[in-house]
Amino acid sequence: MADVIRMEKVNGLVGGIVFGPVESRRFGRSLGVNPLPPDRKLCTFDCPYCECGPTSHAESRRLDRQPFPPAADVLAALENALQGLAQGNTAIDSLTLTGNGETTLHPAFDEIVGGVIALRDRLLPGADVVVLTNGTRLGHPAVRRALDRVDLCAVKIDAGRESTFQLINRPLEPVTLHAIAEAAAQLPRAVVQSLFVRGVVDNTGDIEIEKWIERVALVHPQSVQVYSLERKPAEAGLIAVPRHDLEGIAERLTGQTHLPVVVY
Repeated sequence: MADVIRMEKVNGLVGGIVFGPVESRRFGRSLGVNPLPPDRKLCTFDCPYCECGPTSHAESRRLDRQPFPPAADVLAALENALQGLAQGNTAIDSLTLTGNGETTLHPAFDEIVGGVIALRDRLLPGADVVVLTNGTRLGHPAVRRALDRVDLCAVKIDAGRESTFQLINRPLEPVTLHAIAEAAAQLPRAVVQSLFVRGVVDNTGDIEIEKWIERVALVHPQSVQVYSLERKPAEAGLIAVPRHDLEGIAERLTGQTHLPVVVY
């Protein structure tokens, strides 16, 4: 079981259900929960910067054929991990649903979130339950029920213009940035995560930033997290944005919206 706790990503993919704890730049000491298959990426985006590698269009369009781990297995793995961490007096700040793509694609996502919250309440009171999402499933009733209950829902918004959204996130289904932002605005505890890059895709120009600010203002999240590349992206030709420039973007957002912004 100690091996499960130490598990880290290999070639961008999580090889099991529970991994970490890791020192997250955004959520403190975080224990990851991956409800997706261990050997493939499943997502509704094909972002060129993704550390999990490219998305297989065929697999992501055949979700009924994917070997999702049963909800009971996900929760049993987390319970075992939490019990082991308690024995070692290991502090945990957050339980984060993340992993090999878009976690809300799991057909029992609502059940899993409910179970994670129950385990947190019983074994790790005080820790946050966090979900990272690209927002494409926010309109699904079961997903929305789940996200209404978590402590933080971090929604990805990397662009302000639909055309830039298509370039930097490359959605694999008919969804618009406007629809994602509108749905995110209805979440009770939303955080916006925005990744900025340059190179073959660039979302840092003046017009891009102005439109991004307008989009984030529509969501009106609790806070905004601004960052750039940290690991090897799925595709070549992308360049990390220096921290000084990220801080400039954050200052523009704060100046126009008064939203709290953190640069990572």
